[in-house]
Amino acid sequence: MESSFIELIVFFINKISYLGLYILMCLESTALPLPSELILPFSGWILVKDSSIVQITILTIIASAGSVSGSLIEYFIAKTLGRAFFIKYGKYVLFDENDLNKTESFFNKYGSYFVFWGRFIPGIRGFIAIPAGLTKMNVYKFSLLTFTGSFPWIFLYIYFGNILGENYLVVQEYIKPIEIPLLLILLCVIIFFFCYKFYKIRKNT
Repeated sequence: MESSFIELIVFFINKISYLGLYILMCLESTALPLPSELILPFSGWILVKDSSIVQITILTIIASAGSVSGSLIEYFIAKTLGRAFFIKYGKYVLFDENDLNKTESFFNKYGSYFVFWGRFIPGIRGFIAIPAGLTKMNVYKFSLLTFTGSFPWIFLYIYFGNILGENYLVVQEYIKPIEIPLLLILLCVIIFFFCYKFYKIRKNT
């Protein structure tokens, strides 16, 4: 499966260069199973010459713009379908109206933090746009938070992909055992932050 992804990525990037990166990141942000962990490093390896920070930055901007575009597709779909759709069909995935109310309440309070920090977490970032669309978060605010939340980790993936080149897959095998623990630590930090904010709000009221 991974080799198929790599072939697709290399084809897109070799054939249509920057536009290929934009399209792949746009699709990745619509929750399709396209691994940005492979898309970005290979882009850095193939498209960046002489480890140019300017080129890496340009690629990062293009990839981040792709992430925003894909997220906006989800955002407008969720906004258009609305609560009635999710209440009607959510039960088929064990998601009822009460769950929806809790999600909306949480997002109305902490949505900005969730959109930004959620971009750092694989698996979560592909679905963040759904509650944002449902709660009708300001689209410009959502786009800005998505872009700024995407930029740092995209830059790092492209940078290290360029530095490591064809050795990236070998290094990735060593990283895999610690990848999940690191993500769990980040998730715990985010949860602690939300709990702390909630505690302060409750204390002030």
